[in-house]
Amino acid sequence: MAGAGVTVRRAELEDAAQIFALHVDSIRRLNGPFYSVEEIEGWTAGKKPELYERMIMAGTALTFVAVLDDQVQGFSSIVESEITAVYVSPDCARQGIGTKLYQALEQAAREAGQKKLRLDSSRQAEPFYLQLGFKRISEKPYRLSSGVLLPALQMEKMLI
Repeated sequence: MAGAGVTVRRAELEDAAQIFALHVDSIRRLNGPFYSVEEIEGWTAGKKPELYERMIMAGTALTFVAVLDDQVQGFSSIVESEITAVYVSPDCARQGIGTKLYQALEQAAREAGQKKLRLDSSRQAEPFYLQLGFKRISEKPYRLSSGVLLPALQMEKMLI
């Protein structure tokens, strides 16, 4: 099981290219059965390694990576109380890596004094978040930077 030997740590600038590749691969392979080709293309459009470099350098999002054998196998990020990403390599899905990445986010949110977490979930990820104690608030399309509207689920979890 890949999750057993994984190390979760803060993302570093050198991780950006691997995060980019993993992000696009995860969207395409894990979400393909749940979304149209247009939606998947809109989701991946405009993603470039430089965007992840800027995110890490600016520190606008607290970003973690899961590393196994010097390879990034997943990443997660949070901005204040909003989880903006939990993605795992399709080759390592359902092996506990996503849960470890989420736990790092929750711990950071608790340490920052957050009382509630919120996120927009894909259809594919809803069972993952429900298992972690999130509740579905509503179904509302999420406008991607490409302009495509992606069906999404607004979810939240109290940290009390």
